[in-house]
Amino acid sequence: MSGKAFLGCLGVAGLLLAGGTTTAWADSTGDPVLAAKEALVDASRQAELVAGEDQRVTRALVSQQVRKEKGAGTGAYRARSNGQYTLVLTARKRPYSFDDLRNLSPDKLIKQTDGSFLLREHVLVGPGATLSISPDKPLNLKLSSGPDGFVSIVTDGGRLRLNGTATAPISISSWDESHGRTDAKLGDGRAYVRASGLLVASYTKFSRLGFWSGRTGGVAVGTSSSLPTTNLSTSAATGVDDDPVAQRAGSHTDILPAGKVPSAARDGATPLFSAISNSSMNGNAFGLFVTGSAVQVADTVISNSLVDGLVLHRNVSGAVISRVTVKKSALDGVVVNRDVEATTLTQLDVRDNGRDGVLLNGSPFAAGPSPSGAAMRPFGNNTLSSSKISGNARIGVYVTGGEAITVQGNTVSGGHSGIVVAEGAREVMVNSNTVKDSAANGIQVRDGSKADLTSNNVIGAATGVHVRDAIASLRDNSTSGVSLHAFTFVGNVAGSVARDNALRGSGTSAVDTVRVSGEVPEVSDTDDSGWSRTVTKDSLVSILMHPLTMVWIGVAVLLLMMSRPRRGGTRAPYLADPLIGNGRPGAAGAVPERQEQEQPVHHPHQPVSRPKAQHFEPITVRSDEAPPTVAAPVQSPAPPERRSTPQYRPRTAAERLVPGLQPRPEQPRPEHPRPTQSRPTQSRREQNRHDQPRHDQPPPGYHPGYSDPEPPVAAEWVQPQPSSVPRQKPEPRTDVHSSREARESRDFRDTHNDTPAAASTMIDLAIAEARANPVPSRRRRSVGR
Repeated sequence: MSGKAFLGCLGVAGLLLAGGTTTAWADSTGDPVLAAKEALVDASRQAELVAGEDQRVTRALVSQQVRKEKGAGTGAYRARSNGQYTLVLTARKRPYSFDDLRNLSPDKLIKQTDGSFLLREHVLVGPGATLSISPDKPLNLKLSSGPDGFVSIVTDGGRLRLNGTATAPISISSWDESHGRTDAKLGDGRAYVRASGLLVASYTKFSRLGFWSGRTGGVAVGTSSSLPTTNLSTSAATGVDDDPVAQRAGSHTDILPAGKVPSAARDGATPLFSAISNSSMNGNAFGLFVTGSAVQVADTVISNSLVDGLVLHRNVSGAVISRVTVKKSALDGVVVNRDVEATTLTQLDVRDNGRDGVLLNGSPFAAGPSPSGAAMRPFGNNTLSSSKISGNARIGVYVTGGEAITVQGNTVSGGHSGIVVAEGAREVMVNSNTVKDSAANGIQVRDGSKADLTSNNVIGAATGVHVRDAIASLRDNSTSGVSLHAFTFVGNVAGSVARDNALRGSGTSAVDTVRVSGEVPEVSDTDDSGWSRTVTKDSLVSILMHPLTMVWIGVAVLLLMMSRPRRGGTRAPYLADPLIGNGRPGAAGAVPERQEQEQPVHHPHQPVSRPKAQHFEPITVRSDEAPPTVAAPVQSPAPPERRSTPQYRPRTAAERLVPGLQPRPEQPRPEHPRPTQSRPTQSRREQNRHDQPRHDQPPPGYHPGYSDPEPPVAAEWVQPQPSSVPRQKPEPRTDVHSSREARESRDFRDTHNDTPAAASTMIDLAIAEARANPVPSRRRRSVGR
C-alpha cells in the first residue's frame, strides 16, 4: 500500500475518534459513518487484496504471451487466476464496444429488470486495446461487489473511453447483490476502476468504488506497469491450479510491490494524456487518484471521499485542473504531492473538508543518501489561482516545501489558518488573495521558508500576517477587523521587510516585534491610522510573563508573608485574680502576671497541699450570748491594699460551736476603697457548692456586653476589742505536741488577750472543721497562653 493511503487511513481513524465531522461527508445514498469505519476494518486483509489484484493483472498479461507462443490466436480470451476469471481484451484496430462485452460475456454481463447491467467478472484492457462505451441512452453499469468478492475494470497499456452525453450519461457503481444496494463494506474489498494508460470520461458518474490504496481507491489514472521478471510456467499463467509450480506461484504476492504504481518516467514509457470532464465521483475511498500521467480535469464534482478528494500523487507533469468542486472529504480536498510539477489549479471550489483544503507539497524525496538514490531537489512550478477555498477544518491553502509556487487571486475563508507557507518552501508568491474569518492567522510564513506577500487583504482574523523563523517581504497588503496584531514577527526573521501596508483593526499593537530574536525586520511607510490599541489576553499574558513583572510579584508575596500575624495571638501583660476579677485581661482587679505565677495551680485530680497552720484572729465572746454565725475562713490571700487596713475578718464556725461564747456587738463597717456588694453569710460547704466557678463556664455574674462584676465581699466583719481579763501563762505540757500547741496558744493569747481555755477550744474546733471540710483547689485560667 502507498504511504499516502496509509496516512489517509490514519486520518480517517482520527476523525472517527474525534467524532466531530463525520456527518460532514454524508450523502443521501448511504451511511457515511459506517463507510468511514469500514475504510479501516480488517486492514491486513485489505492490504492483501491490493497485492492480490496486482498479481491477478500480471498473470492475465503473461498468459497472453504464452498464448502467442502456442499459436492460440490473438483474440480476446478469459484467464483464470486464483479462482477468479478475467476477460482480457487484446489489441485490435477497432475498439471494443459495450455490445462486444455483452457478446463476449453473455453470462457475466447480465441485464437487470430495472434496465441496468450487472458485471460479474473482471475486465482487463490489454496493451494496444481500446474499450469504448458510447451509449445512446442512459447506461447504468453495476460492478458486483460483496462478501463473495468484487470485480474491476482495468486497463494496462490500453485505453478506456466512457463517452457519456448530457442526454445519455453513464453511471458506474459497486453493487452488493446480497443487500441490493451499493457496497458500503470495505473490509472484503470493493469494486474499482483503474486506467493504467489513458482514460477519457465525460458525463460519467462513479459511485461507491475503491478501497485501501490509491490505485484501487475508486477511480485511478496512471501509467502501465512493466511486466515482472519472475519466471512463471504455462500452467501458472493460464491459471491451472493443480500444478505444484502454479501453487507456489499463487502463494507469492510480491510479483509487483504493493507500493506506488511505477511511473512512466522511471519505466521509460511515454505518459498518455487523460481527460475527465462533466463527471462526478461520490463516496469513493479516494475520489480521483492520478499518478504517472498527464491529466486534464474540468467541470467535475468530487464529494464524500473516505480519504482524500483529488490526489496528484507522483510523476505528474502539465496537469490542468479547472472548475472542479471538491467537498466533504474525510481528510484533504486537493493534494498535489511530491514529483508533481508544472500543474495548474484554477477556479476550484474546495470546501468543508476534514483537514486541509489544498495541499501543495514540493519537498524532496530525500535529504541525503538513500537506498533508492532518490532525488534531493525540491519540486514545484505549480500554480493555484482564482479559486474559492472555504470551511476546511485546519488550513485553507497549505504550501509545504517546494519552490516556485504561486498562490494568486484566491478567496480563502474559515478554518484555523488561511494560507500557510512552511517546511522551507522557497520562492513562494502569495499575491492578491483575500483571506477571511480565520480563527488564528490569516497568512503565516514559518520554518525557514521564504515568501513574497503582495496586495493581500486579510479580514477578520486574530492575526493578519504571522512570520516565524522565516523571511517574508510584505508589500501593499491590508488588514481589517483583526483582533490581536496586524503583523507579527517571531524568532529569527532577519531579512524580512514590511512596506506600504495599510493596517486596520484593534488589538495589542499593529506591528508586533517584541519576540524577535536577532535583527528586527524593516518596517516603513505603514498606515496604521485605522488601528485601535486595546488590552487583550495576549497582552496581559505578555505583561505577566515579563521578567520584571515576575520580580515584583515575588516581592509582593514576600511582603504579604512577612505581614501575617503570629500564630496563637498576643499575650496579655497581666493575668486576672479569679477572686476579685472576671478572669479576663484588663478587667478590674487583675493582678500582675508575676503574682499569678506565685499562686500554685492545682489539677482537680491532684492532692491539694495545705498550709501548716491556720491563723485566726481571736474575738471576745460574752458568756450570756449565743454563738454567732460566722463565715468560713477564706484561703485566698487578700488583695495587697487590704493588708494595711484594720483587722476585719468574717465570723468563723468556731464562734457558733463553742458553748458559752457570746459575740461582741458589731462595729460599723469602714469604708472600702471600692464599692462592694454584701452577700449572705454561708458555710464553707455551701460556698464551695454555689460559688465555685466551673471550668467550662464563665465566672459568676459575667455576661458579654456588660461591665465586669464586683469582686466578692465577706458577709460580716467584726472589730477586735481589747480584753479585760489578765493574761495568764499556760501550764507546760509534756506530750509531743506540747511545744507547738503552747506556742500557738501563746500567740493566740498575745494577740487577743483572751483566756487560754477558750482560745485552745476555738483552735481545736477550727482545725477539726478544716479537716472535715477540705477546701478544693481552684483551677485558674491562663490568659493569653
